[in-house]
Amino acid sequence: MACDLLLMAGGWTPNVQLFSQSRGRLRWDAAADAFLPGGSPEAQASLGACNGTTELGAVLQEAAAAGRGEAQAAAAPAVPTALPIRAIAAGAVAARKAFVDFQNDVTTADLALAVREGFRSIEHVKRYTTTGMATDQGKTSGMMSLAVTAAVLGRDLPEVGLTSFRPPYTPTSFGTLAGRHRGAVFDPGRTAPMHDWAVEQGALLEPVGQWLRARAFPRGAEDLQAAVARECLAVRQAVGILDASTLGKIEVVGPDAAEFLERCYANAWHGLAPGRCRYGLLLREDGFLLDDGVVARLAPDRFHVTTTTGGAARVLHLLEDYRQTEFPNCRSG
Repeated sequence: MACDLLLMAGGWTPNVQLFSQSRGRLRWDAAADAFLPGGSPEAQASLGACNGTTELGAVLQEAAAAGRGEAQAAAAPAVPTALPIRAIAAGAVAARKAFVDFQNDVTTADLALAVREGFRSIEHVKRYTTTGMATDQGKTSGMMSLAVTAAVLGRDLPEVGLTSFRPPYTPTSFGTLAGRHRGAVFDPGRTAPMHDWAVEQGALLEPVGQWLRARAFPRGAEDLQAAVARECLAVRQAVGILDASTLGKIEVVGPDAAEFLERCYANAWHGLAPGRCRYGLLLREDGFLLDDGVVARLAPDRFHVTTTTGGAARVLHLLEDYRQTEFPNCRSG
């Protein structure tokens, strides 16, 4: 058959890749002759073409229903295909040799051979023949491979099952993948017990690590520098209040706790009596300052270590890494 251009299509198959990646279960829709989104473990709804709905009016109905929080999308008429994929598959099986996956050169004969070799699961047939494993990830061959395999086995498509769809083959925005985890809820802020009081006093808040913490309490026309100077003077001449609940808190426990801390901090801890505190400087392996905090010795074998608000995670990681990889081999005695 002479032609100038050959176009290949894998049947009328909705784009359910993103739904499948969210571990959603697909259902076979005989009217649409395709797999459509079914049950989903996520709080999501499939609308429009990916749900087998292509007419604009029906799509708008589905969107309106989802917006109102309805549990079931509005019914939409199925879009019939000119020739059902099962009929195409039956004709292809009857042919001596017909290509199914044009990228990996998988034919109907290859699929039939896989069945004769004893493969019944479509996942096994896929890997035996490499159908659907090319760059299109089965878009042009996936449904046809399922239909041909079902025809060879003498089963209906739902009985054969289907493979796990790979990530979307069309561009997908990061916002779609992120879902609700963006903007103000991307990294929810933590507030200290004194937060409400600080807000009432007109505190200037700043994000520190995952916490919102009062930076200063400007009065009148004071700028930040003037407010800080006034507050520092008030503390030196009278008293101040600090909500230290935002600090990182780590317990170091064991007979070698003091030795362990001395190998990490630039301080002596053996001589610190239980019930006493000491300001400690934590150094990196190159000797540069990494973090600081007050360390309290609660008992001969127990220390309570505080870290900066934003440095809690990295300090815990450093101490735990050193404890597991270095300290057991370099203890004194």
